[in-house]
Amino acid sequence: MKPSVAFAIGLWVGGLVGGGVGLLYAHLWQSSDRGAVAQATAEKHAAELEAAQQENARLAAETHRLEQTITELKEATPPAPPPEPTPRRRVPFRHEDGLAAARRLAQTVETDPKAVEQLQALFANPQSDPAVLIAAVESLSRPAAGTQPDLEGRVALLADLAEATSNADVRARIQVAQEELAKRWMDEGGGGR
Repeated sequence: MKPSVAFAIGLWVGGLVGGGVGLLYAHLWQSSDRGAVAQATAEKHAAELEAAQQENARLAAETHRLEQTITELKEATPPAPPPEPTPRRRVPFRHEDGLAAARRLAQTVETDPKAVEQLQALFANPQSDPAVLIAAVESLSRPAAGTQPDLEGRVALLADLAEATSNADVRARIQVAQEELAKRWMDEGGGGR
């Protein structure tokens, strides 16, 4: 081989070896950098985890302390006496308001279970205004248009109300109302059930 060819081959081989060694050093340098970065990240996460665990332990201790305080306060505090009931005052109402209230009660006997109780209490009270009682009777005997009243139930309720009241005029009006409702009930086929 000629010396010039050997020299050229030597240059080429030397350049390739030098480049390979440089790449190897660069790769090793980057690998060591990545390891250092990964190690630093792992250390940072470990520090954050330790701080979170310490905070969790602190909060658990504080929660336990608060639970103990609540328990101690419950044991140390005597139960509060029940509040005294405030006396209920009856608000005076105008005569027209009483009539309207009685009519409303009578119209809702099928839908409001308390309406029957309130009507019975109203009729049992000897202080009740007879005009209010008669308004309730008239409303019971004339159900609102477009409704499906329980005529048999209303006749029975009127009988109960007649027994509850001591006013003769109211009893007479109840008698008339019962007859009207019974006739209507019979006309609608209620008696043949």
